[in-house]
Amino acid sequence: DEKLNFPYYLSVVLIVKNASRYIEEWINYHRIVGVEKFYIYDNESNDNLREVLKPYIKSGIVEYFYWSGKKQQDIVYNDALKRLRLKSKYVAFIDDDEFIVPMNGKTIRNVLEELDLKAPEAGLVVSWWSYGSRETENTTINDLVIERFKFHEKITKETKSAVKSI
Repeated sequence: DEKLNFPYYLSVVLIVKNASRYIEEWINYHRIVGVEKFYIYDNESNDNLREVLKPYIKSGIVEYFYWSGKKQQDIVYNDALKRLRLKSKYVAFIDDDEFIVPMNGKTIRNVLEELDLKAPEAGLVVSWWSYGSRETENTTINDLVIERFKFHEKITKETKSAVKSI
C-alpha cells in the first residue's frame, strides 16, 4: 500500500435505477461524510438520472456508466473492482437507499484512517439497519430522505449480522 499512490482514498460503487429524485441528496450526504468519488452504474433508468448527474460528472465527482440487463449487481461489482483496483484505496458497495452514518462526530475517512494505523491492509464492515418513519410523523415526499426515515428497527443479534463492506 505504501508503494501505491491511489488517486482516491474512499470511493462508492452504486448500481441504480430511476433514482433522480433523491440521488443529489445521497451524493451530497456521502461527500460530507468523506466519500471522494462515486462510480454510478445506471441500470436502464428511464427518469432523468443522467441529466441530474451531469454537474457531478462534469466536475469529476461521478463516473457514470449506463448498464443494461437484469440481475446485474454482481457483474457490476466485478467490473467496478477491475476499474478501481489502482484508483481507490477503499471502496464501499452500497445502495441508493443506504446512508453510511459514522458515529461520534467522525467521517468515514476518519474511521478508515484510524483503521489504517492499526491494520493497513484491512477492510471494514458496516452494520446494516432498516430505517423508516413513524406513521404519526408529518413528512412529505419533498422532505430529505434522511429527514423522512429517522427510526431504525430494533437492534438484535440478527440485525447486527447484516453488513455492507468497504
